[in-house]
Amino acid sequence: MGFEDLESRLKFCFNKVRPQAEPTFKATLRERTLQQYAQQTKPYRWLRFRSYFLKGISLTTMSALLLSVAGVLDMPFLSNRVVGQIVSQGGVVEIIRGDESLLVSGTEVLKKGDWVRVGRHGQASITTDHFVSEVESGSWLKLERAGQIYLDKGKVNNTASQKAAIKTDRGLVKNNLGGEVAVEVSETGETRILPGYLNVTVYDLNDGAVMAQAGEEIVLSSDTVLTQSDVVIPDDLELSNAQIEAIIGKLIIARTKALTGIEHMLLGKRGRAHEEIISAEQSFRSVTQILDNGRDMVMNRRTNLDLVSVEDVYPALLKKTDRTDVLTEAYALEQLFAVLEQNKNSLAFAPVETEVAAFNRYVLLHYLASVATPEQAEALKVLAENYVVSVLRKVQQSPVKMEQLAYLNTQVEALPRNAESQAFLQSLQARLAPDLAAALEEKLNFLF
Repeated sequence: MGFEDLESRLKFCFNKVRPQAEPTFKATLRERTLQQYAQQTKPYRWLRFRSYFLKGISLTTMSALLLSVAGVLDMPFLSNRVVGQIVSQGGVVEIIRGDESLLVSGTEVLKKGDWVRVGRHGQASITTDHFVSEVESGSWLKLERAGQIYLDKGKVNNTASQKAAIKTDRGLVKNNLGGEVAVEVSETGETRILPGYLNVTVYDLNDGAVMAQAGEEIVLSSDTVLTQSDVVIPDDLELSNAQIEAIIGKLIIARTKALTGIEHMLLGKRGRAHEEIISAEQSFRSVTQILDNGRDMVMNRRTNLDLVSVEDVYPALLKKTDRTDVLTEAYALEQLFAVLEQNKNSLAFAPVETEVAAFNRYVLLHYLASVATPEQAEALKVLAENYVVSVLRKVQQSPVKMEQLAYLNTQVEALPRNAESQAFLQSLQARLAPDLAAALEEKLNFLF
């Protein structure tokens, strides 16, 4: 038998195997088998099978072929293959591998066939060559192979880096490169699917399939036969995760540019102040473009921003979402631009300059609130709290309490001893974990 015969029989074998193997796997198998075949000097005449397919193949070649095909068939004896890793992000995270159980405290490898249990208040991240899955508390899943997990119960948020699939007792969800999807399985097995960025394909148990777009929802029950009518569009035309993230990004950019412009204005840099404030308003108005895009962030039509005013943004958002954080930020920014327009020629205080940038912005917004109407002032104080939260997040970045306390102390020491600092730190204290809050209270009592 020559190379052409072996190649032909490999192709025949691949066509018969179900499920189909990945192209990269088949290419590797083909290369290994042909290399082994090339190394044989003579056929093992004593190895005589009646099968025409095996006739004349060397023992080495046949062994490589059988082991490789076993990989395609997903045979149990290859279950020790490492296919990814898991990182515990808190709480109880457990790997069940055969009769063994392993508690995950940091990073551990995952092998094909591993079960993963994430306990109450736990969270974990699973990474393979095909996807990254954020696994929420109360979840129980199996890593069937590098590109597929079986979710028995709980919730995962999956982002695909190649073709990936999530299987449940009610169906199968497939997403391609860059696709995002959240899959949740209840105690009764009902499967809820929420696509994020890009479309996903959902299959039921009866060969039905639909394409779901970002922001839509599909629920699979035991008797579900999918048709396109099963794709649920939320009553309020809910924005997709990708749209929400883009809007939040625009609002943060607009706020940062506006405050930078105000700081330039207070320092007498009128030209730079004007540029920053114009740019801030444009970023804020561009939120309406995101609202006009599809849920997958594909540009359907471009809004002429010259026809959109600052006052148009909040009402447009109000029609598309009920997210309190987004609406609050948008309304507060509208009030910030109004205060700036009303007082652009009369702002006469100097900006605060400390090593804590978040505190500087906090004080600036409170100064602006002092020249605003009561309604505007309330909105600006809400904006100021964002900068307290930014310090809180930096404190929480380290999982080690001593490092958190050390960072907190550096921030406190960098602040002036005045009423603004005391208000800033008291607001921060209210958000801290009890032990850190107690340590900060002791520091406040000493300083003030």
